[in-house]
Amino acid sequence: MHTGEYDPATPVRWLTAMARAVGPAVRLTDTGGGHGVYGSPDAACVNEKIDAFLLDGTLPPDRTTCR
Repeated sequence: MHTGEYDPATPVRWLTAMARAVGPAVRLTDTGGGHGVYGSPDAACVNEKIDAFLLDGTLPPDRTTCR
């Protein structure tokens, strides 16, 4: 599960509850992002982590923070 620290639509405080609701999940937070961080050219860390999961099934450690 991923959220941006400044995302007005899906606040960080919801991340843990959502992870708990869907079962086993990894929480990934971007400290500079708003809503829709993935795919942005200035979100290299997030893009790398999500691409690794989508392409290879590789998960980052839980509670990973991209700066």
